[in-house]
Amino acid sequence: MLTTSRPLPATTAMTGRITGHTSNRSFSLPRIKVAASSLLNRNDNRFTELRQQNLQRAACRLPEHVLRHIFELCASTTVGSPDSELSLASPRGRSGGIGSGTSTWSWVMITYVCHTWRQTALNFPELWRFVDFSHLRWSGITLSRSKMQSLCIHAVVGRHNLQQLHRTLQFAHQIESVRLDSSLHHIHGLLDTLVHPNPSLESITVRVNTAGHGVEGQVYPLPACPLVGPDLPAMQYLELHSAPFYLISERFISLKELHVYDLTTCERPTLHQFLSTLSKYTHLEHLTLENAFPLSTNSVPFPGAQPLSCSPSTSPFHSPSTSPPSAPSVKPCSPFRETHVTLPHLSTLSLTGTIPEITMILDSLTLPDDVSITCTITSLADWQQSVPKLAQTLNIHSWASATAGYAMETLVLSGIEEDAYPPAMRGVVYGGAHTVTPLTAKGVRIRGFNSQSSTTPFFDLAIGPDADPDFSSDEVMVHTLTAIWKALPLANVHTLVLHDFDIVTQKTWTQFLKNLPSLRVLDVTGHAPSGFVWALLLNADACIQREERERERREKREKKKLASLRGRSASPNMEGASPPLSPLPPTSPLTPAPSSSRMLFAPKLTDIYLHGVDCSSGGYMVAQGAPINSHWDLDDSRFLDVLLACLQMRSQAHWMLGTSPRSASTPLFSVSSRSGSPVLQPMFASTSKLRSLSLANCKAVPRHAAHLLKEFVAHCVWDHRGMLNEAEDNGLARYRKVGSDLTSGNRSPGAVDVHGYGKEGVRHYYRLKTLLDELEC
Repeated sequence: MLTTSRPLPATTAMTGRITGHTSNRSFSLPRIKVAASSLLNRNDNRFTELRQQNLQRAACRLPEHVLRHIFELCASTTVGSPDSELSLASPRGRSGGIGSGTSTWSWVMITYVCHTWRQTALNFPELWRFVDFSHLRWSGITLSRSKMQSLCIHAVVGRHNLQQLHRTLQFAHQIESVRLDSSLHHIHGLLDTLVHPNPSLESITVRVNTAGHGVEGQVYPLPACPLVGPDLPAMQYLELHSAPFYLISERFISLKELHVYDLTTCERPTLHQFLSTLSKYTHLEHLTLENAFPLSTNSVPFPGAQPLSCSPSTSPFHSPSTSPPSAPSVKPCSPFRETHVTLPHLSTLSLTGTIPEITMILDSLTLPDDVSITCTITSLADWQQSVPKLAQTLNIHSWASATAGYAMETLVLSGIEEDAYPPAMRGVVYGGAHTVTPLTAKGVRIRGFNSQSSTTPFFDLAIGPDADPDFSSDEVMVHTLTAIWKALPLANVHTLVLHDFDIVTQKTWTQFLKNLPSLRVLDVTGHAPSGFVWALLLNADACIQREERERERREKREKKKLASLRGRSASPNMEGASPPLSPLPPTSPLTPAPSSSRMLFAPKLTDIYLHGVDCSSGGYMVAQGAPINSHWDLDDSRFLDVLLACLQMRSQAHWMLGTSPRSASTPLFSVSSRSGSPVLQPMFASTSKLRSLSLANCKAVPRHAAHLLKEFVAHCVWDHRGMLNEAEDNGLARYRKVGSDLTSGNRSPGAVDVHGYGKEGVRHYYRLKTLLDELEC
């Protein structure tokens, strides 16, 4: 190894590094730049040749405006990202010295690619407003080149840049946006500066990671400086994650977006404080509260905090050891006494929390008619007491929107199923995952669309799933869904989409379908909703039976009247006299009208679409003495067979209610047996058919049932996928694995053998066959 005590020329030092020799001189970037310049000056021809080759590359021949757009996108998306996402491996062939190990990539490196890129970046002043605080070198370069541009301070706060961030936030001439990602330990040094931000600031985003820190006590002490000051009209966007609530200042009079996430209980304000602050944001357009709701009580939740005071000399979060500034621009705050806050420009409201918390916010806000409401219920522990209150609150908002012309036209119901516990906890909770099937936590999502919001729902409510399976059972889901359903105006709904929604049986669907008089399109994906089809089937059967009974009563009245007229005409005293008219029987106001007594559910239903549905799946029924919609009673009638019978009965009911009744001797159905399953043979030429029915990518479709659908559907489309062969068609319904209710040792892939439930005592029978046998009798 060559060593020397004399200073070597710059070219010699650089050549030695290239050839593998080292020097005892320290690394000096200016010296290397001088050596590189000297080397390039001695090889002008070679340098010119390399530049010409570089200019011929497509990346260097892009237009300047395209390069500027790429550079700005690169800077805005990478600045402030964690170092783990921007780490670079050491160059190949270098195992030690400078360049070894991993380094952090910065967007500033694009200026070292070539001469064209460097000149484009240096001549683009707006690019240098994205200050890079990942390394002291990059922050110095970007700050020096930003000059008079509005800065964007996006950084991951750490020990290496905390002091520089604090100095920049305090002394920068103009800051446009601040986005900080910090731990709880490092954020304390910046809170005093964020309380009084730059007057030109437009956006603040603070994400605090509280993992590993105790949050039982007071997390953030009150700031040393008072919170009062002049208004900040430039501020429009505020997003806080586990940050102190006092960053939500009343000085942001032009705030348009407020997003608050994960406030601990000791940091949450009272409802009075929250409404007082929210009343200042008259221009607010978007509001998000996720586990960051105020306390319903007005008591101070943690020691050392001061109660709300709106005197000119104090602040809601003013420290008693400091005195407020005596600036003349500070406006005195009048006492806030209202219990409702009006947000006239609010367009989206997103709430995630418990049912009482969501209800409290909805009760405290007066919302515009066209506001989009998104609610996610995370806990159902007190659903029996709180669900009626939530339904009443939603009823007020939804009916006000419907009255103003924003009625719901498309309704989407989705079922949610998740594991109740993580895989690592199953053996602890259930006593061994290899012996017992893990429980399944269930949830329901309701989405409503109208003509003004065809792509995004203006109403979105997710119920669960709760972490505790006891509060995610079918009983809880159905009761909660029923309460919410009754609160919504559904008279104008013409499209119903059911996605993996099979927990509701016909008993509950009967109550739902009474509120859907305008339903025209049914779209089913995923799990087959047998309860919905059974509700339509039994309703059509009831209409037919009522029509038959009314026909029989009419015939008896006509015969009785005819016999009376014949008797009077045979009397000698009544010869030549016209029979007197019998008075009409009095009508009681409690007696329903004939049309309502024979009401057919969804009379305008014309189109049904089935996508990815298991057509041979069975349904669930209500068991006497068992929880509502429990998977205890099973129906061996397959979904497509029930749908076929439903369409046939509805077609007959339409004909009977719209024209003269048929003859009593004409049979409604004929039942034959094929492969052990009931088959409906059409014996009556219907005059009222379904307009269209589509079967796309469905599973286990019985051939005979699919062909018989054409008798009652004007346009039936089937892609012939999932067809059951005659050998596979045993006529038995199949069941999927749902929680621990259906436990059997004999399961086929994707299905459950119905004959394997003898030990569990599950009852099942051919419900459709029983119904058809009763009609035959």
